[in-house]
Amino acid sequence: MPPKKAAAKTNKVLLALALVVYSLAIAKLAGVYTVASLIPKEMFINIFVTTIAIYAFQFLVVPTMLMEQHFEMKVNAMHLFLARGSAASMFAAMYAVLHLPMTQAYPLSMIWCMSLFGMYPLNAALVSKLPAKYPMHYMPEALSLIIPTLGALTI
Repeated sequence: MPPKKAAAKTNKVLLALALVVYSLAIAKLAGVYTVASLIPKEMFINIFVTTIAIYAFQFLVVPTMLMEQHFEMKVNAMHLFLARGSAASMFAAMYAVLHLPMTQAYPLSMIWCMSLFGMYPLNAALVSKLPAKYPMHYMPEALSLIIPTLGALTI
């Protein structure tokens, strides 16, 4: 299969999976269903915050490396400015999530998780069609499906 057709097929599968996962996560937040728990909410929050901490650190300290690993692009001063600004808000949100009571931390984490992963890797691959480098960009795309799924399967 030619690379463009393979990428188009992969994007359709990714979109379908994202719609299912995000629909389940929204239904869970809305209290539509309960499931047997695979993990406690605290573990979901720790997994999510650890993942975001790794990205936030890279956005702050090595944004050029991060962008060049994931995209075919020339990084300029505006990219660096936006990346470092994003890191600051990520660190602030992590602090809030880790210090809020669980009744507030879990829903905030789920909303933040879905919006962050939706606006970064899924948007890059499916909507904005940015020149992502594969196979490297599969990792954030996979995380954008795995972590919300874990959140939807909490107690």
